[in-house]
Amino acid sequence: MEKLPQIINYQGKQAVSAKDLYEQLGFDKSNWTKWYRKNISNNTFAIQNEDWQEVVPSTRTKDFAISIEFAKRLSMMARTEKGERIRQYFIQCEQKAQEVITHTPEELLLQNVQILLTHGQKIRTIETKLNEIEARAITSPQDYFAIAGYAALNKRWIDVSTAAKIGIKARAMCKNLGYVMGTIPDPRFGAVNTYPKEILQQVFKDFYK
Repeated sequence: MEKLPQIINYQGKQAVSAKDLYEQLGFDKSNWTKWYRKNISNNTFAIQNEDWQEVVPSTRTKDFAISIEFAKRLSMMARTEKGERIRQYFIQCEQKAQEVITHTPEELLLQNVQILLTHGQKIRTIETKLNEIEARAITSPQDYFAIAGYAALNKRWIDVSTAAKIGIKARAMCKNLGYVMGTIPDPRFGAVNTYPKEILQQVFKDFYK
């Protein structure tokens, strides 16, 4: 009989060991660290404590408890026949679990509301991450942002005059606190300054009181 990932109960929810899934997908064990960083811990579209949680390993190898839904997505991303079989296995397990559970209309309504709230939170989290990625595309790495980029990240319209005033405050705060400013090319002005995210958070907060 083909070995399949074991579904476990982790903190009251059904989950799967990410390392177990990785091995059952037939991936090279030596690439485990690279794989989980790309697909789990650094995955823009995976939400910690919703899709995955890091668990204290019983061995020296790091592991994660991942939701069944996330496990299905990772199996599909493998793009292999085995990955598809495992994904179908998870779907069948969910269907069997649903057949056993019966709910009153009130419980079903509450369950649907909770699902909508969870999905809404996931969408908002992903939108925030996408906005930050977009802002970084017109700024610099390492949590440094141009004023226009930071304004776009926070969905604020800003004109040149206002940006200049904010820039004066941000430069003064960087000087007082010993922060180093950065620069990036700008097609309109040749180059613009970038500032640490925490500096811009405070300046924008003070400016838009």
